[in-house]
Amino acid sequence: MGAQVPLIMALDDPGAVPVLVGGKGASLARLVRAGFRVPPGFHVTTRTYLDFAERTGLREAVPAALSAVDPSDAATLDATAARIGELFAGHPLPAQAAAAIAGAYASLGDAVPVAVRSSATVEDLPGLSAAGQHDTYLNVRGEAAVLDAVRRCWASLWSARAIGYRARRGLEPGDVSIAVVVQWLVPAEAAGVMFTTDPVDGARDTVVVSANWGLGESVVAGDVTPDVAVVDRTSGTLVSYQAGSKETMTVADGTATRAAGTPPGLRAAAVLSPGQAGELARVGLAIEKLYGEPMDVEWALAAGELYVVQARPITSLAAGPGEQWNDSLAGDYLWSNGNLGEALPDVMTPATWSFVELLMSRMTFPPSLPGYRGYGRIGGRLYTNVSMSISLEALARLARGEIDRGTFARQYGHRGPHEVELSIPRPAEDPAWIDDQLAALSDTARDADALLASTEAARAAAWERLERQDPGKAAAARKLVARWAPLARDREAARSEIVRSVWVARTWVQRAGALTGHGDDLFFLELPETFGLLGGDRAPLAAVPARRVSYQAYRALPPYPALIRGRFDPIRWAADPNRRSDYYDERAQTTEPQDTITGFPGAAGVVEGIARILRTAEDAGRLGDGEILVTTVTNIGWTPVFPRAAAVVTDVGAPLSHAAIVARELGLPAVVGCGNATVRLHTGDRVRVDGSRGTVELLHRAGTKP
Repeated sequence: MGAQVPLIMALDDPGAVPVLVGGKGASLARLVRAGFRVPPGFHVTTRTYLDFAERTGLREAVPAALSAVDPSDAATLDATAARIGELFAGHPLPAQAAAAIAGAYASLGDAVPVAVRSSATVEDLPGLSAAGQHDTYLNVRGEAAVLDAVRRCWASLWSARAIGYRARRGLEPGDVSIAVVVQWLVPAEAAGVMFTTDPVDGARDTVVVSANWGLGESVVAGDVTPDVAVVDRTSGTLVSYQAGSKETMTVADGTATRAAGTPPGLRAAAVLSPGQAGELARVGLAIEKLYGEPMDVEWALAAGELYVVQARPITSLAAGPGEQWNDSLAGDYLWSNGNLGEALPDVMTPATWSFVELLMSRMTFPPSLPGYRGYGRIGGRLYTNVSMSISLEALARLARGEIDRGTFARQYGHRGPHEVELSIPRPAEDPAWIDDQLAALSDTARDADALLASTEAARAAAWERLERQDPGKAAAARKLVARWAPLARDREAARSEIVRSVWVARTWVQRAGALTGHGDDLFFLELPETFGLLGGDRAPLAAVPARRVSYQAYRALPPYPALIRGRFDPIRWAADPNRRSDYYDERAQTTEPQDTITGFPGAAGVVEGIARILRTAEDAGRLGDGEILVTTVTNIGWTPVFPRAAAVVTDVGAPLSHAAIVARELGLPAVVGCGNATVRLHTGDRVRVDGSRGTVELLHRAGTKP
């Protein structure tokens, strides 16, 4: 690095190239020079970092610390990163560098809030995004805080995740350096991310925009379900708009940022108007034209002005139809996830799908014939081609001290809402899991034992009435129950042991990831590919980025219908405000909403109350005591929260589904298989649930006067 290179460069400096200002900085400089509205700021060049490393002895100390790294051992990555972090923290910035940074910061205004963002020389480049590997600090105020944030950005070049990322890609420590971009923090009213091409299948006919209220951190980090707008590239018109739940938003707070609950009025409101979505698409396509390739753009809206915060080439587009994970495109077939939807509710990573295929190959159902698959993936979820859990009683026993925590973890720690997906940790892997389960059980006026005792008393009374009225029928019925009840228990026990074997498969993939040094990348390889990688074939790793994008895109969508006829596009279906969750017919039109929603009678009883729409079992903590649980489908992971509910309503299911069985056991009214209750109802609506008739009546819409 020659002495002629300055410590600080203007944001739009023509000499702001990656070797001097990093990939992110060079991209921002290019955008400013092309006339795009980018927040004002400046670059702290790589020379500043290298001078700091030279003067403090870190240029020798860092490689020495890295000698202890084993890329396949996460513990060595963490320990080395911690040691290097201590070395950086122990040295102040040289006086000349500190003065240059302070002067450039002062030129932005009087102690203005800024974003201090790492910009490594191997970042935001074609084929090498390094997204999220290095640190960014938002809402930084004051000279001292800015200098400290710059130093912490430098140290993040040697974080555990960054060291591991570069090792997996064969980059030597001496090949990397880092700059820092300091920019005025946009006081965003709304922000998000835009892909100038479809992130799932790479189709070039639309632009996809994700948006949330507040700063963009919540969307970039994947901490919230944002609104998703799909815009036609040619006309700039809105193709579809899917409103996300937007439970939280990122806001500036003091000298940092924090997640805050989104006000109810904003949760229900669309973040973008059709005109704003079209304007975003226009800007995105102009950036794509500048770069000559599809782009990933971070944006922010403030006081009616659109700012481009970052832009980088999309390095992880799906490779083609094979990455769509959608076997419904094969032809006009009827698909169903009945029963399977409860057992395997998640979008499957390639590793999980590979093990499921292995399991299916050992079974006689569903059959497959040449050219005709008996089962497949639609949007990453398992479907078959067709052209109750006892853990809640166990929690009560644990709470009473009848069994210890170790016993409970061994017997039930492998069961959960995502129990078949290999990439998701088992409940028992979380040290706080048992405490969370007990808290969910205790934080309600309804006692599970009392509810079960009540239904047991009602059952005994029913038997007594039947024996009084017709002893012969009663005797025959008892024989049938005695014959089938053990089979039901055996079925659940067998399923539990199959799920326990999934943990073994997960551990195997984790071990293979550690041995090869590629960590959780292996969840995105299929079984033969993992065997190949263990044998030294690194070629399958090239598909991992595209598969990660597909997996995340499909996971962001609601659960798909239980029955699917014909070719099904999950993204377009999710954007339909009148979509049904029980069935989809490629040739049919959706029906207009009515005030009464009809489903299957799941469990008898009539209740009026406030609806709470929940998308996943992880959201169950938001269910208020005595509220009506409305969700797409439930499985074993939902069981502990049922006692909090006054009634249960599901889009998917039948009288023998999980929701109906557990609701009947606890004496809760339930209506199942409603189709689109989660779309037609909103949290806060007052409804009447009639579990005997199978109806849900909207009495009063949230936010309106009675």
